[in-house]
Amino acid sequence: MGKHVRSVLFIFLLTFILTISISTASESVLQYIGLESAVLALFFIILVGVVFDIVGVAAAASVEAPFHAMASKKVFGAKVALRLVKNADKVSSFSNDVIGDICGTVSGALVITVLLKFLQEYPASFSRESLLSPLATAFVAALTVGGKAYGKRFAIDRSTNIILFVGKILASFERLTCLSVRRKANTRNVRKRRLAKHGK
Repeated sequence: MGKHVRSVLFIFLLTFILTISISTASESVLQYIGLESAVLALFFIILVGVVFDIVGVAAAASVEAPFHAMASKKVFGAKVALRLVKNADKVSSFSNDVIGDICGTVSGALVITVLLKFLQEYPASFSRESLLSPLATAFVAALTVGGKAYGKRFAIDRSTNIILFVGKILASFERLTCLSVRRKANTRNVRKRRLAKHGK
């Protein structure tokens, strides 16, 4: 099986599992909260999708040179940011295609849940149910598309600052958890250099 096919299958399975998990969890939580909290949860899902879309576009629009300079000056997060830029295709695919599309799918499903809660709290609106559903769906779609459209221009204009900010977040996470996304190949290279240095 080719590397590209394996990558596509991995993204397919990851998206499938995350969508089911997030949809199930969000719908379960929404059953126990009020209308106002449900609306806030819906807006939060939309916001997450827009933010990840911005990160994906910023990674694709960034160039390595500024991060090499910052890394040489020991700027915190610059090395992680450089890794993001070097893997811009994977970062963009994960942020835009996986997380972005999942948030779009989940937000579309949550509209129905929020609408049902609204009709439960305001029974008089049942007479306008046929109008409320398409309006709510259209509003969420417009908000998502509009947010991403604005975010793309912002991401292109501020790509370096955005990726450095994300790099600092990930670097802080690595420091707190002692986990690293460095490739194993780097570890093998370091081991080889140490062996060569000691003549073994």
